Amino acid sequence: MRQLPISALDSLLKSDKPVYVINTSRLPSGDKGTLLVHFFDGTRREYFKMPPTFIPMAISDVIPKKSLGNSRDFKQLLLKGMLTLVDSDDAATYMETEDALEEYDDLTLSEMSMRASNGRIESEAKAAKKVQNRLTPNGYPDYPTEFQPPEEEPGDIDPVSNRVKALIHDSISGSRTIKEIKQELRRQASNFSAADFHYIRANARDESLVAWASKAVAEASAPKAPKKLTGAAAKAAERKRAAAAAAADEDDDDHNVPEDPAELAAAARNQLIGAPKAPVNRI
Repeated sequence: MRQLPISALDSLLKSDKPVYVINTSRLPSGDKGTLLVHFFDGTRREYFKMPPTFIPMAISDVIPKKSLGNSRDFKQLLLKGMLTLVDSDDAATYMETEDALEEYDDLTLSEMSMRASNGRIESEAKAAKKVQNRLTPNGYPDYPTEFQPPEEEPGDIDPVSNRVKALIHDSISGSRTIKEIKQELRRQASNFSAADFHYIRANARDESLVAWASKAVAEASAPKAPKKLTGAAAKAAERKRAAAAAAADEDDDDHNVPEDPAELAAAARNQLIGAPKAPVNRI
């Protein structure tokens, strides 16, 4: 998909095509985050939730274009590089692919499951509130102890992210399905380094994961086509090429040699004899 600069937002808002964005956020952990875009629908303050996914989202289908153009959150997320505009036609074409459809279905099911569990979460929160003041024998609140990962030995920095290692470990141990592992890898792939993809290819035991990582490594190492310029950038490049061509033509004119035989002969005589000298006044 072709990514667009922030300057293209105005033209997208004026067009009759939907505005598509992709999640390009990066948390300190290296993962993508869930982004909230607040906007006003009349006098009500609403929000759009952008999940940590690799597929583009038609944000204008949820937020009216007028409200989208007035949303400070949206513009700030674009300026910070956490959201990125993409070409509408490219995004619509990509959403017809098998990977995109599968991811969209998973996101839809996840959202429905989350809404269905809201009632259970509220009841659990009320039950927890009743015992929040319960104390341990030492007099401290009885909060569950969070798992603390072991400290790493000092040494060289490992270029492979811990998330990639954990996902590959889960795929080998069978604690998560390959479908879940692949889904998580695809969602976070834009934040992976070359070392991460090489690690997946070298350590994964599932053939589909190896094939996916191999494809990513090949695409990263392939020469990229020159970026196609559009709008003002294309016009500026065209003016620059025209100026260079005009300068080259002038340079050729300065070095042209007369083609008339008489002029060529006269030029040769002048070179051998020298140009006629001006008469000298004698006293």
